[in-house]
Amino acid sequence: YDSPRAWMNERRRVDYYYEGSLIWLEADVLIRRKSGGKLSLDNFMRKFHGGQNTAPLVLTYDFDEVVRTLNAVTPYDWRKFLIERVYTAQKNAPLGGITDGGWKLVYNETPNVQGQIDEQTRKFISLAFSIGVIVNSEGTILDVNPDLAAAKAGLAPGMKIINVNGQGFSGEVLHTAIAATKNGSSPIKLIADNGGFKETYNLEYQGGERYPHLERDTAKTDLLSEVIKSH
Repeated sequence: YDSPRAWMNERRRVDYYYEGSLIWLEADVLIRRKSGGKLSLDNFMRKFHGGQNTAPLVLTYDFDEVVRTLNAVTPYDWRKFLIERVYTAQKNAPLGGITDGGWKLVYNETPNVQGQIDEQTRKFISLAFSIGVIVNSEGTILDVNPDLAAAKAGLAPGMKIINVNGQGFSGEVLHTAIAATKNGSSPIKLIADNGGFKETYNLEYQGGERYPHLERDTAKTDLLSEVIKSH
């Protein structure tokens, strides 16, 4: 379903789809680890969805059946696993499938591939993990992270950034200003047009550019690569 782009980060839009994938990834990694690589989520899928060659049928299921089927594949406290991840609000995303799968989430100043594609083809710049703003190539703010520097300074979706530290807006100028904060203490000074009114916003941020990446954790077996491997 569609919804306005503005304020998506505050509404969390449809994050439950992405987080649902992470929960099942964690279940897959857990099954592989406990079975020594002999079983995977595929075994659960066959048991849960498998059936006879019949005409179409309506077959309902409930939470208990999901738990029973998971336990039939690999004995574990699946009830607690699912209650904690599905029915209980958590502060952070469920990253167990990544961390137990031999990888870790890290942030550094190197743009990731998805960010480069977004800038080159979709014409927007995601600075969601540094100053907490997403802008298009013309400087119009598409969204902000309410907990990070841009929103805290007063910037909001719909405003248009026209000046960055005394220079006219461009993606390159904004990137440079953010990168410079790593070795400086001065705020980023932005001038933005807000419905015809121009105002100055000082962003208190000293973290430099910041982008998410997955990095191999050599202390653990690489199960994640097995999960995504084509079979």
